[in-house]
Amino acid sequence: MAKLTRVTGKVFGSAAQAQSGGIGQFGSAATGTPNPTTDVATIQALQAYLDGWGSAVITSRNFPPIEEVTGVLKTISYQACYTLQEGIPEYDINTEYSNTSVVKSINNGITTLYVSLANGNTGNPLTDTTKWKPYVLDQIQRNIGEIVTSTIPLTDAGLHLLDGSLLQSGSYASFVSYIADLYDSGDYSDLFDTEANWQTAVSTYGVCGKFVYDSVNNTVRLPKYSNKIYTSNISSTAPVKGNGMTMGLTNGQLNAGLLFNNTGVGMANSGTYGTDVYTAASSGTNLAGTRSAGLTTDGAKSGIIADLANITSSVDCYYYIVVATSTKTDIEVDIDEIATDLNGKADVDLTNTVPAQSFINSSTGWTRIDFANGISLTINSDYTCPSDGCLYVRSVHVEGAAIPKLTINSTTFDTAIASGGYVDTSTFFVSVSKNDVVKLSTGYTNQQLVFFPLKGV
Repeated sequence: MAKLTRVTGKVFGSAAQAQSGGIGQFGSAATGTPNPTTDVATIQALQAYLDGWGSAVITSRNFPPIEEVTGVLKTISYQACYTLQEGIPEYDINTEYSNTSVVKSINNGITTLYVSLANGNTGNPLTDTTKWKPYVLDQIQRNIGEIVTSTIPLTDAGLHLLDGSLLQSGSYASFVSYIADLYDSGDYSDLFDTEANWQTAVSTYGVCGKFVYDSVNNTVRLPKYSNKIYTSNISSTAPVKGNGMTMGLTNGQLNAGLLFNNTGVGMANSGTYGTDVYTAASSGTNLAGTRSAGLTTDGAKSGIIADLANITSSVDCYYYIVVATSTKTDIEVDIDEIATDLNGKADVDLTNTVPAQSFINSSTGWTRIDFANGISLTINSDYTCPSDGCLYVRSVHVEGAAIPKLTINSTTFDTAIASGGYVDTSTFFVSVSKNDVVKLSTGYTNQQLVFFPLKGV
């Protein structure tokens, strides 16, 4: 059959009036109590409606009453017109649905489609996730490369957190291709940086807003954003606070002027105020007075001075980028999560693992262990460990003096044992975690505390 042309539907018998006997409940006349009605639900309420025309016959000519025929035709055309108008019918708790049925629900202006998950699906509420699977219609179509922000984590597999992950082509072929096209065009160079510069920025500031595209391996390094928005109270005496970046001028002077003396012309600058007066020691050879004029800056008036001192609260804000416009399969999502977990743990060739090296200090005979990138700490000062790692502790105790103590997160340990001898030296390693606060107290000379970051694991 050829495709039917869409024609505006009309409800048969919709103008008939029940009061005039123009339409009635199907099968009611055969029971001896004709029921005039225009209500579709009432028209089909009797068993006769299910049994068919024969159950409504009241004459030997095998014709049901014309009113009831009109009622049946109205019911059929009504349901057909409703379907044509709505497209997808609303959910009805008394209808039996199959595992291919689709219904809709409208709640607070949001239209949601539900797909039946079972045959014989009757009377099960749409909230039953074993029987129905929802799909929200009113979603905004997102395009690859768009940034999406949210104050709660999103589970859309087409989104990826801007966390600095390295994305391979594979599941992200469309996204990587899109970024590659931007890179190759040369028109968006400000969006990209080298891997080395990216790593330096993250190491220094914790964030980097650039992509890194590797044309050899066809990979894309995502930008890394902080997930905090800082807020504070604003008053006439308190500047707006941000994330530690100075966004205006601080207090100070910028002064420069001419100084005349017997040696020629020179520059005079600086001072407490914007104008300085210089008086010569002898009025016979030098000018009695010289001036330098310049600018005085006031940080409170010149811009926003942002720091962390007066932050009163912060809000988590998650930044995502659209990496796919269609939902990935479960296996692709699992692979993505595994790749994200492994990212940054160790290079493929393990070049970021750090070997230990031992050597002897010839002047003292002491044995020391050095690692690459060790950080020598100031004695008797707090230090916050930037990552998991270990501490190298060398403690020297002199008889009669206080034993040097190592403090980790407010818990204090003795580093040496008074043995009755003149000098007692202890050398050991201590494992520490990221954000641990450590300190070695002052003691005899040659105390040593070094932090070594844990890498390659």
